[in-house]
Amino acid sequence: MKTALSIAGSDSCAGAGIQADLKTMAMNGVYATTAITALTAQNTTGVAAILEVPPEFLAQQLDAVFQDIPPDAVKTGMIPSAELMRVAAQKLAEYGARNVVIDPVMAASSGSGLMQSGALAALTDALFPLAALITPNIPEAQALSGKKIDTKAGMEDAARQIGERFGCAVLLKGGHLGADASDFVLRECALAPIVRGAVRKYARLFIAKRIHLTVEEMDARVLTDDKWLSFAIEQLLSNAVKYTGENGHIRISLCEPLSLVIEDDGIGIQPEDLPRVFEKGYTGFNGRAGEKSTGIGLYLCKKTLERLSHTIRLESSPGSGTRAIVGLEVRRVPFD
Repeated sequence: MKTALSIAGSDSCAGAGIQADLKTMAMNGVYATTAITALTAQNTTGVAAILEVPPEFLAQQLDAVFQDIPPDAVKTGMIPSAELMRVAAQKLAEYGARNVVIDPVMAASSGSGLMQSGALAALTDALFPLAALITPNIPEAQALSGKKIDTKAGMEDAARQIGERFGCAVLLKGGHLGADASDFVLRECALAPIVRGAVRKYARLFIAKRIHLTVEEMDARVLTDDKWLSFAIEQLLSNAVKYTGENGHIRISLCEPLSLVIEDDGIGIQPEDLPRVFEKGYTGFNGRAGEKSTGIGLYLCKKTLERLSHTIRLESSPGSGTRAIVGLEVRRVPFD
């Protein structure tokens, strides 16, 4: 089995950082090891606090991994200070680390800063020379190239410039460009394996909350992108599990016209929240005081489904649960 080391910060909500790297590596059959650079208190709305590890402790973590389970590849994420970056670079060079991927994390998805001022020079001078691949997003690429990026051609120019400057491959991520993702591949897919894969991802949560799950037999085939449809279904299942109480029930079925239905008997959504739950970053109370819910997951879900030419609507009432209906009939093919 191949091994990989993640050098990054801890994300308390597990949407990024060490936790996301562990899940990704495990899902791809890779044995994952870690060296934690910082603890964060964060969620989808922002970063509340950052606690860096001492540089000597990061060095000890790296020694422990390389001396016992030397990785076939290394991926770095959040390294908040210049001193920590220099320690990471020193140890990677000392052990001759191979296949180093540098994700130059400068801010969280919420916009909160994750890198101290002055650390950028250490990133480019100490870590980048060790990289086989750099994976900046658009704001990071703008900081590295000194150019404003607002088109795909601008992305290509910036990636070329960064690659030539640092002598490595560059994968420039376009999620901040303001346009929809463009890596959709539409083909006829069996729906059942997509649903089963999404359900498996949340199997432990179903068990932990003793939620009863019913998945009706479905032999439908749909014109879609299986990866992105799976992403949308996972977002809907995540919400259903989150707001369904212990010993609750979630049911997944098909209805006509060709639609996937995910329904729960959870707390439901307040009538005043229902029209706005797909708005980016909308925060509502979802039927219980003091416990807010961000709309970023549903926003991304709807944007993804629209790009696939699918539809989504919600039916809900407080105390009665929520019913998400995903229309899978494709009426247009959204090629540029």
